[in-house]
Amino acid sequence: MSMLIKMQPGSEDEGRLDLLCSLTNLSKNTVDAIKYNLVNGAKIELSAAIYDIQVPNLVRSINKINETNHIVQQIIDFKKQAHDFQYSGKVDLNTGAGIYKCTKCGKRKAEF
Repeated sequence: MSMLIKMQPGSEDEGRLDLLCSLTNLSKNTVDAIKYNLVNGAKIELSAAIYDIQVPNLVRSINKINETNHIVQQIIDFKKQAHDFQYSGKVDLNTGAGIYKCTKCGKRKAEF
């Protein structure tokens, strides 16, 4: 199980943050304030003031995004554990993609 690692101001990808926010019911104004903090690196107080949100409410919303991010990361970790694909040394002659085989179940996949 993965640890909850909080998202850091100024170091988050806007596209990923958009996806995480789409999993919540946060208002556009709140999402914009969160982006201003987590993507642009503005202090929480400044983000809250610019977007006319109370600081405790913005902090609560950022915590919600962190919890959502944690759940998404757990799903990713679970999916990684489900299969252990190893390169088989073979290539699909039609596509040129490498052939990978799961060491646990034998499932094969092609990947570039």
